[in-house]
Amino acid sequence: MSKESNILVPCPFSREVKNRDRGESSIVALTASIFLESSFYPVKLLFCKHSI
Repeated sequence: MSKESNILVPCPFSREVKNRDRGESSIVALTASIFLESSFYPVKLLFCKHSI
């Protein structure tokens, strides 16, 4: 269920999670997914703002 919420958040990480063959990007994506599962929505949004 937490993975569905990842789609609701407009963030490049959601794409990276699907494409895990990107090396460092996949690590960042997995980290973002962990934040989501931990209910750290504010932190997730901050990461998205920095990535833009």
